[in-house]
Amino acid sequence: MRDVIYITSLELHKSLDNIERIRQRSYLVDGLIQAYELDKHNHMRFIQPQLATDNELALAHDRDYLEFLNFISNIDPDHDQSYREQMDFYKIGYECPPFEELPAFC
Repeated sequence: MRDVIYITSLELHKSLDNIERIRQRSYLVDGLIQAYELDKHNHMRFIQPQLATDNELALAHDRDYLEFLNFISNIDPDHDQSYREQMDFYKIGYECPPFEELPAFC
């Protein structure tokens, strides 16, 4: 059986709570994991995220994508629809709306 890896940290929870549309969701997921005692399962591993450097991100992501993340994190998409096509292309929207710290969480 393969391990299930769950990435979580207090800093990640706090950052995600700044996103109004998904506020408290990460705490809910943690609560479900504990309620079903999945955290006691031998094949469940918990990892704290570490911020990647720009060079490390470039190893895993296309440069255009990274540039767009840096750009869109400073735009309010609810007031500026001109980037909707690119947001759809990069899957940035309801579940992952742009926010100031977005590039740091890639």
